Amino acid sequence: MLPFNYVSSLKSPKPYEENDQHIIYLWQEICTAAINARASDIHIEALEESCCVRLRVDGDLTLFQSYHKEEYVRLIARIKILAKVDIAEHRLPQDGRLQIYSDRTSTEIDCRVSTLPTLYGEKVVIQLLNTSAHELKLDHIGFSDLQSQIVCRALGQSHGLILVCSPTGSGKHLLCTAFSTILTTSTAIFVLLRIQLKSAYEALIKWLITLKLDLILV
Repeated sequence: MLPFNYVSSLKSPKPYEENDQHIIYLWQEICTAAINARASDIHIEALEESCCVRLRVDGDLTLFQSYHKEEYVRLIARIKILAKVDIAEHRLPQDGRLQIYSDRTSTEIDCRVSTLPTLYGEKVVIQLLNTSAHELKLDHIGFSDLQSQIVCRALGQSHGLILVCSPTGSGKHLLCTAFSTILTTSTAIFVLLRIQLKSAYEALIKWLITLKLDLILV
């Protein structure tokens, strides 16, 4: 359950204001709700006459709020500007990065932004990446003592390969970052292969796998 009492109804659009302050406030409202709910993702989905914003909390998507299409268009443009992607491109998927400020922890939260063209407009997913120092340690991952011993023994080998496979949003990147904290970077190289890069962490060498794709929308 979300720790707030928002009514998931269609909000009336407000008139355009100088510098679009209303959209800035709307974006801050969504970010604050996501942080307070400890959400892992923000999903903004276009409908025929409106859009809905959903938050993924503990693996479940829950409707946060619905907005009119006019606000959706301006909100997506705002997010694209912050993520430094092409605001004029609506036909192809794009990936970017941005940061949001958390009043609860007084820190900046790294976010990965992905856009995908759909029937009624672009779907945008903002993934909040928890990179708090205390949560990057192996003893905060949630392993049992036996599991921790097995992992540490595997990481202590002079060579080998560890495959981390699980569904999206389950914590693979956080786990790999925790692995790197127990490796001595002066004697070992830790390489993480990803199609999309997440948060920066100096102990990891991240190899970006680039795929050339032709997207055909039917």
